[in-house]
Amino acid sequence: MLNVKPLVVEALENNETLVNLLGGKKVFFMTTSEDTKLPYITYQEIVNVDDTYYDNEAYSSEIQFVINIWVPGDESTTKIAQEVDKTMKSLGFKRLSAVDLYHKETEIFQKNMRYRTNKIIKEE
Repeated sequence: MLNVKPLVVEALENNETLVNLLGGKKVFFMTTSEDTKLPYITYQEIVNVDDTYYDNEAYSSEIQFVINIWVPGDESTTKIAQEVDKTMKSLGFKRLSAVDLYHKETEIFQKNMRYRTNKIIKEE
């Protein structure tokens, strides 16, 4: 099983434009504390399965991530989403979906973005 979480976090945190839009390196695993200042990003690996086999051994893995962007209700997720998309694609991920959500009770916009890639586990 491949662990690409550190690679994804490093790439997002090294995107200077993204860091400027977030006001710092605010990329968190799944959730964050209530006192974290918006905007920020959360991520979660949702699929990591062996995908292709050769000679009864796993050759590649399918990996899927969810990236959520959280911004105040009076701001847009667009510029942050564009930078996230550019970063994930640079790592070989394909965007599967992007959904806009609004949380009325907290007045927060959320953009939920899902990505998939296939990575080779070992060379022949």
